[in-house]
Amino acid sequence: MIAILALVLSSSPAFADEAAPVAQAVSLLERGDFASARRVLDAHLRAHREDAHAHFYLGVALAGLGERDLAIRNYEAAIARDESIAPAHANLGGLLREAGDLRRAVRELCRAVALDSADGVAQYNLGLALRDFGKAPNAVRAFRNAARLLPDDPDPRNALGALLSASGDRAGAMAAFEEAARLAPRDPYPQINLATLRIDLGREEDAVRNLEAARRLAAGDREVLSRVAHALRRIRRFEEAVAASREALAAGAPDPALLCDLGLALKGAGQGAEAIAQFQAAIRLDARFATAHYLLGNAFASEERWRDAVGAYERFLEVAPDSPQAEEARGRLEFVRGRAARR
Repeated sequence: MIAILALVLSSSPAFADEAAPVAQAVSLLERGDFASARRVLDAHLRAHREDAHAHFYLGVALAGLGERDLAIRNYEAAIARDESIAPAHANLGGLLREAGDLRRAVRELCRAVALDSADGVAQYNLGLALRDFGKAPNAVRAFRNAARLLPDDPDPRNALGALLSASGDRAGAMAAFEEAARLAPRDPYPQINLATLRIDLGREEDAVRNLEAARRLAAGDREVLSRVAHALRRIRRFEEAVAASREALAAGAPDPALLCDLGLALKGAGQGAEAIAQFQAAIRLDARFATAHYLLGNAFASEERWRDAVGAYERFLEVAPDSPQAEEARGRLEFVRGRAARR
């Protein structure tokens, strides 16, 4: 994903007549020293509260420090004083999207691109906001604009490909993902996207090559390795999925979701007892991780350990009675209770 702050340093509003403290803060921002920039700008704004550019740059510093709400307020203050600062609208829109205020995010990002139609980052962030807001056709247009304006960036192409694939335009999606892979040969995500699409198209051997490439490029990235394992399970390459899941787990602290992924791969590979052990390990880490209880119940049932399956499904329904899987779990619970009663 393109960092919102990248926009600031490439498209900052002119400040030829700014006071020296604001120019100093800009220099600090360019070096990534957000804390010092904040101190300089806070001091400046105590005497110059109407300085729109100072509020803008303070928003940048605060966003860099992870203080989203304060950053939003300063971008709003900048816009209230000068509506023409396109990056203020763009950065505000990006932060509003992060905060889940999608309607306002779309509005601010539309204002940003209206003020500066050549800003590819704003177009990309507008596409993300429109996508999240459920406006897929508009998001496609924004991502196409972003790809045109950012000819060397794979991110708009990955996002565009995902939307085109979801809409059924698989040829368009393939072209977008292939272009992303060409632009970023060391990035595993275009390879995963290509693999997913090729699995959907029944081109499993091609998909395996993409997944192997993604795994080589993962460099310990747990999300990448988890996605590789999931895709390998889809095409029943369970032994390879086991290896990818183990690699993901080895890359960091124990994680219940990753333990469940490993359990699913082991179960598919015919290693039921080891799969059960992984689901149980996930529960020991987080007793309220509902997925682990459900999967444990399935694994026990596969091994015809009916009483154990009863306990696992009952615990799942205690933890997640309103889960989308709850109705199915109740049906399975009734079945395993019947089997257990025969013994």
